Amino acid sequence: LDWANAKISGQGSYIITEANATANLSGNSSKTYDGNPVTTTEVNSKDGTVEVTITIPNSSETVTYKLQDGDYTWNTLNGDAPTDAGDYTFKLSPEALTNLQSAIDGKWGKGNVKITDSDLNGEATFTINKADITISGNGSQTGTYTGNPQVVDPGNFPIELTPDGDGPVPTIPAGTLTSSDFIVKNKDGKIVDPTNVGNYTVYLTPAAIQKLEKLNPNYNWPTTEQKVGTLTIIPAVMDITLSGNGSQISDGQPAKVELSTLVDNLTGNNLNKDGLTLADFSWNTPDGNAPSEVGNYTITLNEKGLKKLQADNSNYTVNVSG
Repeated sequence: LDWANAKISGQGSYIITEANATANLSGNSSKTYDGNPVTTTEVNSKDGTVEVTITIPNSSETVTYKLQDGDYTWNTLNGDAPTDAGDYTFKLSPEALTNLQSAIDGKWGKGNVKITDSDLNGEATFTINKADITISGNGSQTGTYTGNPQVVDPGNFPIELTPDGDGPVPTIPAGTLTSSDFIVKNKDGKIVDPTNVGNYTVYLTPAAIQKLEKLNPNYNWPTTEQKVGTLTIIPAVMDITLSGNGSQISDGQPAKVELSTLVDNLTGNNLNKDGLTLADFSWNTPDGNAPSEVGNYTITLNEKGLKKLQADNSNYTVNVSG
């Protein structure tokens, strides 16, 4: 073959077809419970890592895409954005294809790269963290001393709940809390059955707080007892009577009355009179001392004796007659 004089003719072709892109969703983001469904803005939070990475075969170039409304679906029962605290996942939806194709065209030119449903991969996570909540109260209850423990009435101690942030204030259904959900402490911080006169502090128990947590699991509840008010026991009234009479023939000496006689004639319900002495009584003479002259006289409990009785019967307001 004489190549120098040969005649060659014809033509060839080279076809460039559209490449198929792949979109991979990954990353995670979070927020604190606020009672509202998760938004796309929250999904794309600057503190999160949620993004879509678009790649094409045989190329190291990629496109990073941020989600828009409608680009993704949640793994919730009804597919809606979650509201309650917990961990959730979501994936790209077919509705994202239009936005993804626009991002692809902007990178590689229109008609050069395409993307279809089967090219949507991956999933991302979103965490709704529980919000902190505080418990307080300024309730009060006042009762009169009876000798028996006072019982806390939950109606006197409304519970105030204060969530941190923007979360809604939980409600406590009527009847949720009972008297057994409260404890009472004395001034020394010891748990007591409040019986004696005085001021006490009322607390909501950890078990009661667990009840509230079960009703409202979107919050981090305190794990220790919480102060919710005060309980006051005031003295009961004790009426005391000093009665009786006696006589003696004048012998020029001061009249004598035995302490036991005076104490026996001093009466009152639940009266503690063990600490009294003769010095706690006074005659109706100018100097208060026992008379020696003939006449009619009375003897009464003096101020010192009254103070002693009051101190020895601190759960009562002592009223003395006779």
